[in-house]
Amino acid sequence: MQRGCKGPCLCLIDNVDIATHAKDNTCPDGRFSLPVPNRASEWPRRIRLIAKFKRDGERGVGDTLARRLGAVGGEVWKKWYEHLTGTDCGCGERQARLNARYPY
Repeated sequence: MQRGCKGPCLCLIDNVDIATHAKDNTCPDGRFSLPVPNRASEWPRRIRLIAKFKRDGERGVGDTLARRLGAVGGEVWKKWYEHLTGTDCGCGERQARLNARYPY
């Protein structure tokens, strides 16, 4: 915890709770992250469920999730989100983080 913290500690770079950075593995300094489970049997149940749908050539859970969501309108949703907000949905970064955290 940071000095003087009482409750959630906000990151000094982007004002996001440090615990959120650790959970999402998104610390801007790369200092706060949770240990990556190295065996698939240790992965959270929802991640193991997604991994059951893996195909050859997919690097990790992020690739499998992107393929499955793309089949039900993922690309349409991304375009709608970008049109509505004027910003990227962040799917590519999320996919890369999931692949790094839960590789096949």
